Amino acid sequence: MAGSARQMRSYRGPAVLSAGFRPFFLAASIWAAVMAPLWVWVYTGKGRIPPGASLMWHGHEMLFGYLGGVIAGFLLTAIPNWTGRLPVTGTPLLLLFLSWLAGRAVMMTPWWTGWPGLLGDGLFLTVFAGVVGREVWIGKNWRNLPVAVMVGALALCNIAFHLGVREASIRLAAGVITTLICLIGGRIIPSFTTNWLKKRGMETCYTPFNRLDL
Repeated sequence: MAGSARQMRSYRGPAVLSAGFRPFFLAASIWAAVMAPLWVWVYTGKGRIPPGASLMWHGHEMLFGYLGGVIAGFLLTAIPNWTGRLPVTGTPLLLLFLSWLAGRAVMMTPWWTGWPGLLGDGLFLTVFAGVVGREVWIGKNWRNLPVAVMVGALALCNIAFHLGVREASIRLAAGVITTLICLIGGRIIPSFTTNWLKKRGMETCYTPFNRLDL
C-alpha cells in the first residue's frame, strides 16, 4: 500500500488523467447538460439531431452514456482503495475515456441504430467491465466481485440494445444500475456516517452489511 501511494504521488502527467473521476465526472456532467436541451428540441419536433432520435435513444444516453461515465469515474477511483492496487491513470485512462467519447459521438450520427453504433458505442462498457473484473480478480477482492458482475451485465445490456432488444435492455439496465447503487450505497453511507459519529464520541447503532441487506 505504501508503494502504491508513492507511485500515485509520483504521477507527473496531466492532472485530468491522474484519477478516474476527473475526466469522467467532468465529461458526463457536460454531456448531461448538452443532452437534456437537445432532447427537448428533438422531442418537440423542432430539431432532427441526432437523426432518427427516439425515446430509446434518450433512454440509452441517460443510462449507458451519462450514467456509464459516472459509474466509470466512481469505480476507477474506488477500486484502488478496495484492492490496494494502483489506479488506472495516464494513457490507459485516456484510451478508456476516448472510447466513452467515441460512443457519444457515434450516437449523434444517423448510424447509431446499426453496426457502427454497436462497434463504436459497445466498446467502452465492454472494456471497462474487463478492467473492473481484472482489478477485482488480481486484487482477490472477492467481496466486490458482485460489482464486477453487474458492470459486465450493464455491458451486455448495451450490446443487446444495439442488437435490437431495446426496451428490454433499457429496463434491465435500469435495474442493474439501481442494484449497484443500493449495494455500494448500502455499504459506504453507513460506514461514513459511523466514522463521523465516532469522531464526535457518539454511540452508534450501525449494523454491518449482512444477509438481510443481500
